[in-house]
Amino acid sequence: MNISLRLVDGSKQKIKLDQIKWVKIRLTNSIKFSIRDESGNTVKDVINSYVVFEHPFSTKGKPKPTLIQLLNSGFDSRIKIFADSNVATDK
Repeated sequence: MNISLRLVDGSKQKIKLDQIKWVKIRLTNSIKFSIRDESGNTVKDVINSYVVFEHPFSTKGKPKPTLIQLLNSGFDSRIKIFADSNVATDK
Protein backbone atom coordinates (compact mmCIF):
# COMPACT_ATOMS: atom_id res chain seq x y z
CA MET A 1 0.00 0.00 0.00
CA ASN A 2 1.27 3.50 -0.87
CA ILE A 3 0.36 7.00 0.18
CA SER A 4 0.84 10.10 -1.93
CA LEU A 5 2.33 13.22 -0.38
CA ARG A 6 2.37 16.73 -1.78
CA LEU A 7 5.72 18.27 -0.91
CA VAL A 8 6.40 21.91 -0.04
CA ASP A 9 7.57 22.62 -3.60
CA GLY A 10 4.20 21.34 -4.95
CA SER A 11 5.51 18.06 -6.34
CA LYS A 12 3.97 14.70 -5.41
CA GLN A 13 5.78 11.68 -4.05
CA LYS A 14 4.50 8.14 -3.40
CA ILE A 15 5.85 6.34 -0.34
CA LYS A 16 5.19 2.80 0.90
CA LEU A 17 3.68 2.62 4.40
CA ASP A 18 6.44 0.36 5.69
CA GLN A 19 8.98 3.11 4.87
CA ILE A 20 7.27 5.58 7.22
CA LYS A 21 8.01 5.64 10.95
CA TRP A 22 5.65 8.54 11.71
CA VAL A 23 3.89 11.39 9.88
CA LYS A 24 3.14 14.84 11.26
CA ILE A 25 0.42 16.71 9.33
CA ARG A 26 -0.18 20.43 9.76
CA LEU A 27 -3.86 21.34 10.18
CA THR A 28 -5.58 24.21 8.42
CA ASN A 29 -7.61 24.97 11.56
CA SER A 30 -6.15 24.42 15.03
CA ILE A 31 -7.80 22.17 17.63
CA LYS A 32 -8.20 23.54 21.17
CA PHE A 33 -8.67 21.24 24.16
CA SER A 34 -8.15 21.32 27.92
CA ILE A 35 -6.24 18.98 30.21
CA ARG A 36 -8.17 18.49 33.45
CA ASP A 37 -7.35 16.98 36.85
CA GLU A 38 -9.45 14.41 38.76
CA SER A 39 -11.74 17.17 40.08
CA GLY A 40 -12.47 18.50 36.60
CA ASN A 41 -10.39 21.66 37.03
CA THR A 42 -8.50 22.86 33.98
CA VAL A 43 -4.77 22.26 34.37
CA LYS A 44 -3.71 23.47 30.94
CA ASP A 45 -5.32 24.66 27.71
CA VAL A 46 -3.67 23.20 24.62
CA ILE A 47 -3.86 24.32 21.02
CA ASN A 48 -2.81 21.67 18.50
CA SER A 49 -1.97 22.71 14.96
CA TYR A 50 -0.87 19.28 13.77
CA VAL A 51 -1.88 15.60 13.81
CA VAL A 52 0.63 12.74 14.21
CA PHE A 53 0.26 9.24 12.79
CA GLU A 54 2.56 6.36 13.86
CA HIS A 55 3.00 2.61 13.54
CA PRO A 56 1.88 1.37 16.97
CA PHE A 57 2.58 -2.29 16.22
CA SER A 58 5.70 -4.06 15.04
CA THR A 59 6.56 -7.59 13.96
CA LYS A 60 10.12 -8.81 14.43
CA GLY A 61 11.38 -5.22 14.70
CA LYS A 62 9.62 -4.08 11.53
CA PRO A 63 6.52 -1.85 11.73
CA LYS A 64 3.27 -3.29 10.42
CA PRO A 65 1.98 -1.23 7.49
CA THR A 66 -0.67 0.59 9.50
CA LEU A 67 -0.62 4.27 10.45
CA ILE A 68 -2.86 5.19 13.39
CA GLN A 69 -3.45 8.65 14.82
CA LEU A 70 -1.51 9.41 18.00
CA LEU A 71 -3.96 11.28 20.25
CA ASN A 72 -1.55 12.58 22.90
CA SER A 73 1.27 13.93 20.73
CA GLY A 74 3.51 16.20 22.73
CA PHE A 75 2.56 14.31 25.90
CA ASP A 76 3.63 10.85 24.75
CA SER A 77 6.99 10.37 26.48
CA ARG A 78 5.61 7.79 28.98
CA ILE A 79 2.50 6.41 27.27
CA LYS A 80 1.12 6.67 23.76
CA ILE A 81 -2.63 6.79 23.20
CA PHE A 82 -3.87 5.90 19.72
CA ALA A 83 -7.26 6.35 18.08
CA ASP A 84 -8.93 2.99 17.49
CA SER A 85 -10.49 3.03 14.03
CA ASN A 86 -12.22 -0.33 14.71
CA VAL A 87 -14.40 1.01 17.54
CA ALA A 88 -18.09 1.16 16.64
CA THR A 89 -19.60 4.62 16.96
CA ASP A 90 -23.21 5.66 17.48
CA LYS A 91 -24.69 7.39 14.49
